[in-house]
Order: sequence, then structure tokens, then C-alpha cells
Amino acid sequence: MKVENRKIISTLGISITFPLLFIIAFLYDNEKIGKIDLNEIPEISNVTEYGIENVDLSDGNICLSGWLIETPNTMLRVDRSFILTDGNNTYKLNTIMQKRDDITERWNNGNNYDICGLVCNGLIKYLDKGYYRIGFLINDNFPYQIGFWNDDKQYERYYLTDEYLEVN
Repeated sequence: MKVENRKIISTLGISITFPLLFIIAFLYDNEKIGKIDLNEIPEISNVTEYGIENVDLSDGNICLSGWLIETPNTMLRVDRSFILTDGNNTYKLNTIMQKRDDITERWNNGNNYDICGLVCNGLIKYLDKGYYRIGFLINDNFPYQIGFWNDDKQYERYYLTDEYLEVN
């Protein structure tokens, strides 16, 4: 009976382990860059202030860092991402927030801009070769994304900077 139990437990362990490894290795690729469609998303014409501080295309990776102030929304923890567009294709890069208390100190106007920093890394292989304009995708509807409410309002918008990068 013990040998049969070991076989069942081994089979169960293997049947759970391999799918989990597959999901971790292939499906959750945080450096993957996805295409998005900006046709349904409104463009905003001005942002209070932004800075693109680092653009690095090397070793098959793209790394961007900078910050974005869009008052009054900068005080909120909203979803902000870097985007790249060549007019035909637009790509959303996986972007994480970076604490930037230096921006709050720089403006020194009583507002807290500590959560305005952005950093992203991605694999260049997901981008077509071309000349891309750097922009920001902003989404204030984070609670909606995780299911707290649904009021059918448009919360996404994007802003395109005057800065470009070339992917060879």
C-alpha cells in the first residue's frame, strides 16, 4: 500500500510542478512588450512636466527611465507606462513605479511627487525595427482593473513626448 501511495503522490507532484514551471518560464515574461491600439484612447495635449532620463538599447534589451507629473493625478497611485509608437504600431512596455523624492524637492511647491518615477525593461525582439516616439499611457482606473467598481468611464489616456528612439 505504501508503494502505491508514493506513486500517486509522485504523479500528483509532477503533474502540478511541470505546469507551474511552464507558466513561470514562458507565460509570465515581464520583459515582453505588447502591442496596443491607441484608436480608442484619448490623447492629451499637455502634461505638467516630464523627464526621460535614460534610454538604453543594448544587449537585446530596452531600458527607459524617467518621471511624469500630471497634476493633480500625480498624487494618486495610478498606472503609468511607457509607450513607443511609430505611427502604425504602438507598444506598451512593462513599467514599474520608482520613488522619486528628488522631484518633490526640485519643485518644492507643497505637493508630493514622490511616486512619479517610471522604469521599464523589455526585450527588443518584440519591437519591429523603426523610429519610435516615446510616450506615456496613463490609467487612473486601477480599482476598476481589480474589480472594485465599474462605472464605464474612460480613464485611460496617453501623451506623446517630443523624444524619439531608433530600433535597429
